Formats: sequence, structure tokens, C-alpha cells
Amino acid sequence: MSSTRWQISLPFSNSENQSEMKKNADNPIFFLSIICKKTRYFVCLATKKLPIGEPSILTLVERQTRYAVTKKLVGKKEEYVNQVVLECMKLYPIKSITSDNGNKFSSLSKKEGLDVYFTHAYSSYERGTNENFNGLLREFIPKGCSLKELNQNLLEDYTKAINERPRRIHGYQSAKKLFELTQTA
Repeated sequence: MSSTRWQISLPFSNSENQSEMKKNADNPIFFLSIICKKTRYFVCLATKKLPIGEPSILTLVERQTRYAVTKKLVGKKEEYVNQVVLECMKLYPIKSITSDNGNKFSSLSKKEGLDVYFTHAYSSYERGTNENFNGLLREFIPKGCSLKELNQNLLEDYTKAINERPRRIHGYQSAKKLFELTQTA
């Protein structure tokens, strides 16, 4: 039996499910991926190599509220990913992460107090919430454009616009509003 486990995102659109979110507010689950210029949406066993010096974007998406955090990375090396994830853990109550099989995420499993789950190879549907967010982010950052000119402030503006967008799955409430509700519960 394989020790690989993954999280499945569940829709929360009515008041009963929103009360369930408040019960689980102390244990939010984030999905993790990296967007880069050369791959479609995220780095998941990609055979194409990024050019040296080409930056990438780390996306963290909370499972229940769909609230997202994005950070620009200098490169997609393991030390850059770990540094940014540890910074995010100081700001947000991250208890577990589901990531792709990339070796850049492997050392996160050694972090105390953080459960790390890995999806199966070529199984992007196991992180559908994150894939959906990456698609929304592609509205602002089209595939094929260089990320060198993108600064963190502009990336935060894009993420804020997505987080404040009303979503049908939440009964036309924003991810930001629901995430704030879970933090105050």
C-alpha cells in the first residue's frame, strides 16, 4: 500500500457548510504549486527546463475558502521554495500542504508541525482547487510572458483581485471574506 495521500477540495456554498468551515478553522489545508513561464500551469514533473535566471510564482490556495497567497520566486530551486513557504507559515496558519511530486517540495515533509501530501504523477485533478486558481491567475499573467518584469506588488494586486471576486461556489461571496471569517471564528 502506498504511503502517498492527498487532500480533496470540497465546495462550501451554503450556510451549513460555512459553519463547518468555522469548526475546521484551526486546521486549514493549503495546496501548493509553482507557476512558471514554460509549463502550462504549474511545475509537475516538467521535462522542459526554465532558462537560468527565469523567476517563477509560488501559489498557496486554502482548501475550503479558496483564499490564495502568491509569492514570486527567484528560481524554482528547493531552497527558494522552502524559504517562501516558511515565511508564509509565519503569516498564515498552514497545517498541511498538498503538492505535486517535484523534488523542490520534498524537504518540506521534514518540517515539524506541517503535514505534506504529494499527488500522484500526472494527476493534476488531485489538486483541482489549485489548478483552478492558477487558471484565474493566467488571466492576468498569460502563458509565455516572462516573469522578470513582474514585481511582488503587482502580483499581490492580481491575487487580491482574484480573492475579492465573488464566486458561485461560495454563494457569491469572496474568498477573502470567508477566509477572514474563519480566522475570527
